[in-house]
Order: sequence, then C-alpha cells, then structure tokens
Amino acid sequence: MKNLFYVALAASALMFTACTAEKSTPEIAADKYVKGQIVIGEGLKADTSGLTFTLIETIEETALVEVAGTISVEGQVQAVKNEKGQWEIK
Repeated sequence: MKNLFYVALAASALMFTACTAEKSTPEIAADKYVKGQIVIGEGLKADTSGLTFTLIETIEETALVEVAGTISVEGQVQAVKNEKGQWEIK
C-alpha cells in the first residue's frame, strides 16, 4: 500500500509538470535566443517588441525562423572623456 502511494505521488507530479510545461515553438525558441544574445550596459534598456519571428520552413526536427524588425535602445551612457585624442567612457 505504501508503494502504491509513492507511485501515485510520482505519477501526479509527472502529470502536473506536463500540464504546466510551457509550450514551445520554433518562434519562441528563436525569440529567447535573440534576447539572450543582447548585451546591454548599465543605464541602457533594450526594447525588442519591434522584432518579429516568422517560421519559414521545417525539415524533420529542424526549423528555419526569420527574425526581422528593430531593437530600440534607450538610456544614458556614463561620462565620456577625451584623453590624448581618444574618447573613453569614465
């Protein structure tokens, strides 16, 4: 009886995980990848809402996704100073 309880508990956990798992598509995967590649410095903010992700084709387990649009960047950069003819962030 105790083993049956543990089996039922494990099955319930697996079903809960399957039901709550985030649905993924090639477009969602490409979106996460692109956002992960954006490196923004302190005081800057990137807005990726201008990007579109379009599934072009799928071949077996591989997909081709087109990424188009613009990334807006807002913010202020630290003070920039000219030292011996070279502009550098201070």
